[in-house]
Amino acid sequence: MTISALPLKITGLFVILVLSLSGGLLPLKLKNKNYSLIPISEAFAAGIFLAGGLIHLLHHSAEGLSSATDYPLAYLIAVCTVTLLLVIDKSKKKRKDVEMSDHVSEQPKDKSKSKSKAKSKSKDKEKPVTKEHHHNHDHSQIGTTIKELAKQESISGKVLAIILLLALIIHSALEGISFALVEESEAVVIFIAIIAHKFSAAFALGVAFVKSFGKHWKIFVVSIIIFSLATPIGITIGFGIESYNSNTMINTFLAAAAGSFIYCGIMELNESFDGKNHHKKVIAFILGVVIMACLAINESHSHDDSDDHDDH
Repeated sequence: MTISALPLKITGLFVILVLSLSGGLLPLKLKNKNYSLIPISEAFAAGIFLAGGLIHLLHHSAEGLSSATDYPLAYLIAVCTVTLLLVIDKSKKKRKDVEMSDHVSEQPKDKSKSKSKAKSKSKDKEKPVTKEHHHNHDHSQIGTTIKELAKQESISGKVLAIILLLALIIHSALEGISFALVEESEAVVIFIAIIAHKFSAAFALGVAFVKSFGKHWKIFVVSIIIFSLATPIGITIGFGIESYNSNTMINTFLAAAAGSFIYCGIMELNESFDGKNHHKKVIAFILGVVIMACLAINESHSHDDSDDHDDH
């Protein structure tokens, strides 16, 4: 890491921390507001991540690891990272689907209970002695069932929020590591990619925890702090890795970060294009890709200039 890149990375560490905390804690104050710009910023972040992962990080990692082996190791590491994040994300979605199917399956049961209740009422008219007993028994059963369902939904929502937190922590840590390991020109690229989505990701996590944990604000605050510290901790780990000056280790982590960027870009692209403002989202996505492509041109020129200087 060059000396000129160090101030940028240290400044970036604190900027990322502030963005994460502000985005994560905002849902506590503004629970029911409409944020129309967030999907557009997510589409922009998708372009940044996808192009940044493919054009910058994966390319840089593949070049660095090619000296150690002829096997396309960087691409394998990137694929493994994508697979890991996919498994975590799918487990979250699968649990959510199970929750929805269970909720739907309860509706016919409720209808059948209401019908049986109506029949029991008609019978109770004929048998007034047993009317009070059956009436109380039915209400206590229904009340217990509703409480159990509410408890199950609450637990499921909490698990989903924790899985989301885990996935974002892994991705954020890899972001931080990659930011610490790259040179100054690439650090600008990674920094843009991180801040492009950090606020919206923190906000989404905050909303998930507000919905799931509600009154347990201490759990909410601790979770947001853990998420906010993930990237700065990743940056610190990256500084430690770089101090070993191991080219193979550095490029291995960059390949993992590339996989994380690619996955995040695809997921952001898939989710942000739903709903309104479709054309604006497409433009934002293309703009993100163009920015990364232009920065790659500038980066290649700077590398050529440094090579020419070394030859002289």
